[in-house]
Amino acid sequence: MAKPKEEWRHLALLVSILFLFLVTPLIAMFRHGVLILNGVAALAIVTASYALMERKRLFATAVALSGISVIATWLLYVTQQHWAALLSHSCVIVFIAFFPSPLSTTSCAAAASRWIKSLRPSVSTC
Repeated sequence: MAKPKEEWRHLALLVSILFLFLVTPLIAMFRHGVLILNGVAALAIVTASYALMERKRLFATAVALSGISVIATWLLYVTQQHWAALLSHSCVIVFIAFFPSPLSTTSCAAAASRWIKSLRPSVSTC
């Protein structure tokens, strides 16, 4: 069974992603809506990295990739050049591709199998 801290980490990630999806259509039409959405997306990135905190190597990689993608997105907003757009989008794609990788899903598969085993009724011998 998951520890209470692990549940809060994943709940924070779920809430931040849900907040990102709900707020995007409302804020995108404002003058600085893209800047606000980048801040909300950075919040989702930080909570995604926080969810991996227990696994040190993955956490360090997630923090490095998220930092690079946030800086590249900021650079795109400041310079508004074609090369900055390519750099920013490439960094975000690499960062997003990192999370469903086999390195990060092994613990998810183990947690899912433990959860499925806990759902099975215990067999009692009479």
